[in-house]
Amino acid sequence: MDLITNGVSCLCNIKKGQQLSRINLSNTDKYPVINGGMEPSGYTNNYNTNKNTITIREGGNSCGYVNYIDTNFWSGGHCYTLSNLVIDDKFLFQYLKLFEVNIRRLRVGSGLPNIQKRDLTKFNIKYPLKKEQEKFAQIPTLADKEITKLQVELVF
Repeated sequence: MDLITNGVSCLCNIKKGQQLSRINLSNTDKYPVINGGMEPSGYTNNYNTNKNTITIREGGNSCGYVNYIDTNFWSGGHCYTLSNLVIDDKFLFQYLKLFEVNIRRLRVGSGLPNIQKRDLTKFNIKYPLKKEQEKFAQIPTLADKEITKLQVELVF
C-alpha cells in the first residue's frame, strides 16, 4: 500500500489500475475507461473504481494529469486512483490541480514517459483543518460548475 503524505502521516492510498484489451472497449458501453490520456480510452460494461475518485495519469503524454471522476469507471493500466482519503476529496483534488505542474515534473523516461508510484508517495501536501478544507474546495468547484453551465449555453 502506497500513500501520499503530509510529511508525517498518510493521506490516501495510491492504486494503479488494470489494463483492458482494446477488444473489450467500445464507444457505446456505460463506463468510461480512464488510462493515460485526458479523455476516456473507450467504454466498457464493467467498472473497477467508484465515482468521486481522484485520478492521476501514470503514463503517456498526459502523465501527471490530475482529474476528478464523478461517475463509476474502469481504472486502466496507465492510471493511478487515490482512495481512503483522510482529508476532503474536493480539497485534495483542487490542491493537486494547483500543483499539477510539480506532479508532471516527476516524469521519467523518454519513449513513453511515466510517473513512478514511489515518487508520488513523496509528494508532500500541506493542508488546513477539515472545516477549512471544505470551504477552500467550494470556491473552485463552484467556478467549474459555472464555467460548464456557460459552455452549455454557448452551444445552444
